[in-house]
This record gives sequence, structure tokens and C-alpha cells, in this order.
Amino acid sequence: MSSSLTAPPRVVAPPRTTRLMVTRQDERTRRYERLGVLECSDEGYTFHYDAGLPATVRPLVGFDDVSRTYRSRHLFPLFDERVASPRRPDYDQWLSWLGLPHVEVHPMEFLARSGGRRRGDRIELIPLAEPDASGAIEQLCLVHGIRHSDRAEEVLRGLRPGDTVEIVPEPANPVNPLALQVRRGHAFGYVPDPLVGLVSSLSQRSAVVEHVNGPEAGHHLRCLIRVRGRLT
Repeated sequence: MSSSLTAPPRVVAPPRTTRLMVTRQDERTRRYERLGVLECSDEGYTFHYDAGLPATVRPLVGFDDVSRTYRSRHLFPLFDERVASPRRPDYDQWLSWLGLPHVEVHPMEFLARSGGRRRGDRIELIPLAEPDASGAIEQLCLVHGIRHSDRAEEVLRGLRPGDTVEIVPEPANPVNPLALQVRRGHAFGYVPDPLVGLVSSLSQRSAVVEHVNGPEAGHHLRCLIRVRGRLT
């Protein structure tokens, strides 16, 4: 996906999602690990790496200094190229797959629901939800691991927006003993690894289907869920 960097300015509604966790899949373990945070405000965009990253971490393209906060009036190229241009003939199809209204949407909203996945790299962006004054929080996430779940197609065929799904620990998981399955009668995927700590800590936790797609959308866009709970 690619959006033009030379297009004239357009009026687009401000995003509801203003912070995105930037993650990358480890080539050896296959787990997604958090690298930093992309933020949007009236002044533009910032990106910074998380504190405490190992010294051996491989920097992202265009962000060589892990100690620096990067600022720009415009979305950084590494992330901008993950947003479909409204001029693409399949733009409406993308909006349908993401469960978004068929109008031009803010890049942060596009990235929040698509994950910004591209062929050729292992980067994924995940919304960073903010709790309200009472500690209540709603976290959107794409279900991971669908193509590795034996009963996924069976479950997905019957899912509809608003359906309740279960989030269940899987301590015997050989890759991550903290893994959280997503289930509707049968397991059909997982909560993304970078969100396991947050979701595990929520009290009064519940989860519903936000959007579901057929196989034509690709395995990573098959199911978007909304997890609700309270930070304790």
C-alpha cells in the first residue's frame, strides 16, 4: 500500500486513535515485540522507541537513533506507505475490510484497524487504548494466529459483529506460556503478544467481535475484536 507524499492537503476528520504501538515480529520466535509508539496531535506526528530496549535492537528504517524522539508535520514515510490512497481503485474495498465508513479516513484510523502490515517486513501497529477516569478501557486488536488454528474457518463463518468471544489463558503454549486464546466454542486465534500483559490485568473483562471478513481479506484481517475491562 502506498499513499502519495505530493498530494495536496485534504480535510480529514481528526482521528479517534491518537497513539499506536509499533511492533515487529521476531524472525526466530515469530512473536511480535513492542518497539515504540507513534503519536498524532494537532502539531503533527512523533515517534519514539521504548526505554530499555536491548542494545542489539535493529532500528527501524528512518529511525536510526533509538534515544531520539522524532517529529514531523506529516506522517513518517515508513508508516505513510502502509496507508491506502483514496485514489486507489480498491480503496472502498479496503474500507469495507476494515469496517470503516466509505469516506476518506485519517491515516491513524486506517493503521489502527489494518495493522499497517506489508509484504516484505514484519511490522504491525496496534492501537494504544487510554483508560477513562474510572479505569475502564476498550482495546481494539486484530486476532493473531488464525491461519494456525485448526477450527478457525469453522468459527469465523459463524461470527457476526457484536458476538461475544472468550479470552482464555493457554499456559501450555510452547511459544508463550502467557498466551491468551480467543475462542467462540473453539479456539480460532490469539490476543497479540504485545497486548497480553494489558488484557491479562483487566478485571470485569469481556470481548466482542468488532468486524469480521472472509478469506479474501487475508488471514491478518479476518477478525477484529474489542476487549473491555477495568484497570486495577
